[in-house]
Amino acid sequence: TTNDKKRFKDCDDFLKSKHDEYVKLDLIPDEDILPSHRREEPLWHYGIRNWEDLFSARQLLLFSLLVKNVKKVSSTISNQEYAGIISVYLSFLICKHVDYNCLSISFVPTYEKISHLLAQRLPRLFYNHNEVNPFVKVSGSLINIKNNIKKAIEFATRYKNFAKILNVSVTNSSVIKNNYDLIITDPPYLDDVHYAEMSELFYVWMIRCLKEYFPNLP
Repeated sequence: TTNDKKRFKDCDDFLKSKHDEYVKLDLIPDEDILPSHRREEPLWHYGIRNWEDLFSARQLLLFSLLVKNVKKVSSTISNQEYAGIISVYLSFLICKHVDYNCLSISFVPTYEKISHLLAQRLPRLFYNHNEVNPFVKVSGSLINIKNNIKKAIEFATRYKNFAKILNVSVTNSSVIKNNYDLIITDPPYLDDVHYAEMSELFYVWMIRCLKEYFPNLP
C-alpha cells in the first residue's frame, strides 16, 4: 500500500541521515565482501561489495539499533565476565535473525513460510526477497529466536558435567575403541557449501557486540 511504501521510505531517509554517525559508532558492517579462493564472489555481479549492502534500509536500521542496544544493555552489568556472557547470547539473537532477514531470503510456497540464508548454500540476491516482522511470533522473528535460545540454555544447565567434544576422524583407530554418547558427522559437501565465507556475514555483526569483552577475537 501507499502507507507501506511511505514507512519504508521513512526508514531509508532516517538511515541516510544517521549513516555516518552509525559508522563512527561501529554499528554498521561496512567491511568488504572478500572473494573466495574457490570462486569469484557472486554478489559482486549485483554491485554488492560490502556486507551492509546485503540489507535493505529498514533491515540495516533494525540491526544497527539492535547492536546499539546490546552494547547499552551489556554496559549496565557491573560484572564484566557476566556482561560478556549476556553479549554472547544477545549476539546469537542478532545473527540468527540475520539468517532470516536480509536480501537473500526467499519464500517457500509449499509450506507458506520464509526460507533462511543458509538454505541457498551461499548469500544470493533475491529481487523479491522476503522481510520478516521481527516483533511478532513467526518463524525467524526475534521473539521465536529468543525463546529457542532460552530453551537451549535451560537444556544445557540440566547437566552438571561439561560435555567433552572431540574433533577427530572416525577412521582413527583410537576413536573406534571408545564409546560415545553422540557422534556427529559432516557430509562431504566439498565446495558445495561455503561455510567459512557465509560465516563472515554473521561475524561482522557478532564482533561488534563482543570485541569489548573478548579482545582476542580477530
